[in-house]
This record gives sequence, C-alpha cells and structure tokens, in this order.
Amino acid sequence: MIENEVVIGAPIFGNHPDLLVQAPIGQLDLHVEPRRVLNDTREILAWQAIEYRAIIEALTAMEVPFRVAIGHRKCIAPVVIGWMEEAGLELVECPGLDMKHLTYMRDVAIRPREDLVLVSSEMKDKGIPTIIDGCQVCFSDAGEGGRTHYRDGVVLVNDVVFYDTTFPIDVESNPVLMAAIKKQDIFAVNQLMKGTPAPIDQLRELGLKVGVLPIAIDQIPIPGRCNWYVPGDHIDLVCGLVKGKDGCLHLITDPAPYHHFLGVQNRPLRGPKQTLEVYQRVCDEMGIVLHVPERLSVPASINFVQFDDGRVLMTGGDEEVAGILSDIVPEVRTTEIPIRCIPSWCKAGIRCLIGQWPKGFTEALSTVT
Repeated sequence: MIENEVVIGAPIFGNHPDLLVQAPIGQLDLHVEPRRVLNDTREILAWQAIEYRAIIEALTAMEVPFRVAIGHRKCIAPVVIGWMEEAGLELVECPGLDMKHLTYMRDVAIRPREDLVLVSSEMKDKGIPTIIDGCQVCFSDAGEGGRTHYRDGVVLVNDVVFYDTTFPIDVESNPVLMAAIKKQDIFAVNQLMKGTPAPIDQLRELGLKVGVLPIAIDQIPIPGRCNWYVPGDHIDLVCGLVKGKDGCLHLITDPAPYHHFLGVQNRPLRGPKQTLEVYQRVCDEMGIVLHVPERLSVPASINFVQFDDGRVLMTGGDEEVAGILSDIVPEVRTTEIPIRCIPSWCKAGIRCLIGQWPKGFTEALSTVT
C-alpha cells in the first residue's frame, strides 16, 4: 500500500468579529466563549495564527512528514511565510484551488480504502486523473471530508447533503442566507434549507460499508432577537472515528447532539437522548464501539485526526476526550494550547485543516487550473 501524504491547509482565515456564530447546539457555549474575550479583528486573526502554529508544532513534534498547501506566496502574510521557512516546512503551491479548499484540505478528498480516493464533487472539472498511484479516483459529495468519516472501507455519512452550489451550509459564507436571517424572513430561509439524500448508493456500489447517521442541527443566536436552527452537514464537528489498537473502529461523539430539522425558528425534534440512541444503533450495526464523554471542554474537540500509524492529534484542553482516545489508540498528541478561535470563527477544527492521500494526488492538485 502506498502511504498517505499529510497535507495541511494554508492559514487563510480572515474572519471578521461581527460574523454570527454557528455551532452544534450542545457546543454553542464553547464556541461563544472566545467571542466574549476577543472582538478586535487583529486580535482574532493573531490568535488564529497562534493556534495554527500550535498545530504545526504538534505535527512537527510527532515527526509526521507533511507539506503545507498554499495558493501563491503572496496570499500568505510575509511573517507567516517567514516562520514556516525558518521552521523548515515544505510548501506546495496549488494555485488552481479556491480559498476554501486551500484552507480546509479535508474537504478536497478522502481515502476511505487503500485503492480508492473520493474527491469532492466541487473538484470534478479540475482535470484530476481517474487513476493516481494505483488508486481509483471517483468524484462524490462524500469526498468533501467534513461530511464523511472513513477507515478501512467503512464510511459514516449523514442522511442528507446540502450542496454548496445552492446552499453552502456555512452560514457565514452565504450572503443570501445571512440577509434572509437578518431580515427574519422565515420563508426565504426555509426555502434555502432544502437538502438532498447523501450518495449512499454510490458508496455501496464502490464496495464501501456505509453507516448513516442523522444530520446534526446547528444553532445560530441572533443578537437581541432569537435563536435560529440549521442543519450542519459536516459530521466531523459532532463526532470522531478512529481505529483502535484492538483492531476495532471507535466513534467518540459530542454528548449533546440534536437532530430532526423542523424549520429555522423551531428547536429540533430529537434531543441528545434520542439522537445518541440512533448513534448507538448505527454503531451496533456497523460493529463500531461508541464512546460518549460526559462533556466537551473545547469547541470541536472531537474533530481530531488519526494518521496511518494509528496516532492521533487533537486540541489541548479537553482531558476527558484525550483520556478516552489514550485508551484506544497507540498515542495521543495534544496541542500546547486549546484550539478555540479557529472553531469559533471558522467553524472548523484540526481535522478540517488536514488532508491525507497518496503523494501523487498532491502533485495532481498542484497542477489543476
């Protein structure tokens, strides 16, 4: 088997403090907490850079070989390029990728089986070869890695996918949805909430074993008004999948997930107890061991990443989740500081930044237009 190359996205965040927070309901307070302390754009960007550097330093300490994907050097602040080069980091220029994919590499592609790479449907017109390093390359909505957990031919997906062409689930990047929310135009927002079934049949036809979890619901507090609720189709913000030392797959989940969307102004129908019952049923069917911590201490702390050798990298600051993982995998490395600002303003965790695939796929990305 050709080993995966690890590629981390470029530190292009640039989020402004007046953007609304969007987070899984049970994690909302954790996502809001950094906003009570920081409200200046420069401070926010500085802290995001500090957190990004902490992730880089943790990868380096783990001696995980990796490259940093950038569009052009001019897109990155010179001071950042400076410390990257000083640290001896290897950069790979991918000028044909948009800012979303340059930053959040896990949304470019996944490798659910050693002979298969699933590439996001958004990349299908980029001229990527259909065979790379002996791997079949297929385009799928499940290739947007935030929507999919995977390991050894097993994949977990949500029951619904929201297409970025019609409705980017990231509220902060969708001006149409933002305008509708600010106007409290209930009809317009509900019209934007229409999703499509996940590509389960396609995944099964590729020989993958598929488990289907209910799509989680995010909460958006509108200052001085009310709460709005929207589906959040990135599964890796509410649970994390790893392969254990015992050879089994293990799922660690947010202890307070909600599901069953009833409309933007209505709290979802199913609360944590009912949602976790569905998680347990799916895990039992798939032969996956489910772990539910009592609480999360850092936003998106279950958004960790596992490498080919079984080791895991996660945020610092959540001892309970780290303890659960330590009993499962060979080694858990935590960042020196908790990763809080990137989740709060970017709705992303460590896993979101990192792609893992054959080196030839990285080379293909560097030549797309």
